[in-house]
Amino acid sequence: MIKKIISLITMTFLVITLVACDKNEAPVISGTKDITHIIGALKPNYLENVKALDDHDGDITSSIIVNDSKVDLNKPDTYEVIYIVYDSKGLKTEEKITVTVLKSEALKTEEYIKKADYQTLVNEKTNVHLDFLIPSLLLDQAPMGILIEGLNIGIDASYNLDTYETAEAKINFYINIETLTLVTPEENVPWFALKGQIELILKNQTLYMKTNFPMYYPESDTEMGSISELMFMISGMVPEEYKGIIDMIAPLLETRLESQTIAFSEKDFNTIKLLTPQVSQLMINNFINTDVIENSFFDITLEDHLHIKKEGSLLDINLLPSLSFLPESLVNALTYLKDINISLDNQNQTFNQLLISTKLAFTETIEAQLTFNITTKNVLIDTEINIEDYTSTEKTTISQFKDQLIGKILGGLIK
Repeated sequence: MIKKIISLITMTFLVITLVACDKNEAPVISGTKDITHIIGALKPNYLENVKALDDHDGDITSSIIVNDSKVDLNKPDTYEVIYIVYDSKGLKTEEKITVTVLKSEALKTEEYIKKADYQTLVNEKTNVHLDFLIPSLLLDQAPMGILIEGLNIGIDASYNLDTYETAEAKINFYINIETLTLVTPEENVPWFALKGQIELILKNQTLYMKTNFPMYYPESDTEMGSISELMFMISGMVPEEYKGIIDMIAPLLETRLESQTIAFSEKDFNTIKLLTPQVSQLMINNFINTDVIENSFFDITLEDHLHIKKEGSLLDINLLPSLSFLPESLVNALTYLKDINISLDNQNQTFNQLLISTKLAFTETIEAQLTFNITTKNVLIDTEINIEDYTSTEKTTISQFKDQLIGKILGGLIK
């Protein structure tokens, strides 16, 4: 009886042992996890920290097969990656992870800027405003100087160039001086105020231009002499570095009050229509990329609008490497900029508005405020005119007008 019991126990033990040895469990893959990939970053290492262990073969990590054939690391989406491993007995194990591909903030910013439809700049009603204000400017040349207060230069424009037949525009270039004062060792003598403008109106395929630069006695509406004569008189007091500007501007103002009509041809229209959006797009494509944005010294945020800010001066920024194609004097002038604020509205990839405000710190005491605003789908300024006001001169073409303008500028510089 005892022998039978021992035999039964032995047989049972052998059966259990044989069954245990023949269990054949599949390998186990561990360490997998979902991955988030930013476009432009290095390709993920799918095998990082991933292992495969098998009861019979031990560590078979080197046998893992990664199937990422459906993943496009350059296209935002959610993808599946499959890990597969076999042991020596042919037992198979699969594990799956999710790979989420996202755009970088720099790429989002680049696309926001580049994908705007800049054709709206000429196809829609567009308003442009540029304003340059220097509250106080002292041109100190012994024994006499000039103090200019409230120097304000700018452009107000409104246009719609959808078609040649319906093209309309009103452009006003203005230059105002609240007070120009002569500074002498004995006293300061207020000399004059200036309210000048060049007005252009496009209507019925014709440009109507009116130039008016009246000078006034300070705190009075009484007009005085010609601005061009005055600029000639004060040119001797202007520092050498500013004389080129005086020589260029003075000839344009040689007539205090002038009106002119200029034919606006379909060729002129097509040139403007073609070049305006192309120039915008060309500049953006050449200057904007993810590297520039990622390495920018500006604070860039993209929310409902694109916001670009830089507090303080640009004097500590080396701009020359990226702007080497520009004249060095212009690049150096950029270092005067401080407290820059830029906002771009490109909702739904349609250019809507660009706002720029900045200061120009020429010296510790001379600072200017510069603002620029361009808005599409806005209200067109009234272009109604009295044709009789523009009959004093014979109608010219834009080409002839351009030649006259260049001739005046060059003539002033040569004198």
